[in-house]
Amino acid sequence: VLALDYRWSNEQQFQTTREWAEECFGKHGLPYAIALHAPDPDGDPRNWHAHVMSSYRPMTRVGPNEWEVAEALRTDLDNPRSMQLLRENFARAMTRMSREAGQCERHTALSHAARGLPVEPQQHLGEARTRKARSGEYVAAN
Repeated sequence: VLALDYRWSNEQQFQTTREWAEECFGKHGLPYAIALHAPDPDGDPRNWHAHVMSSYRPMTRVGPNEWEVAEALRTDLDNPRSMQLLRENFARAMTRMSREAGQCERHTALSHAARGLPVEPQQHLGEARTRKARSGEYVAAN
């Protein structure tokens, strides 16, 4: 899941996500799928994001709805350093689009802790607890 800038058009959001996915997966022959996701109607209207699904098994399109699937996985790409590169590539793609959109914001792949920010990690509530919290019920994790 990639957080996107709510001020951008859907085209800009998709372009940023596709640029990132192509750099991280496509250029290695890995398949990926992107879905832009609008905020929930009762949620934060700034919560535009993309869901990206990929595989470490290379695939080549050989026809409409027809793929040649490799036997071996790209296990060399599934490691902590590669995960950090995914973050760095996304920060670059976000910064590029920010400049193109006239905002000139710089994005970083650094964690809050690495940036020296005193922000405590939050617990993911999940759909059921989020619904309870939004309806006014007490949810301890919220």
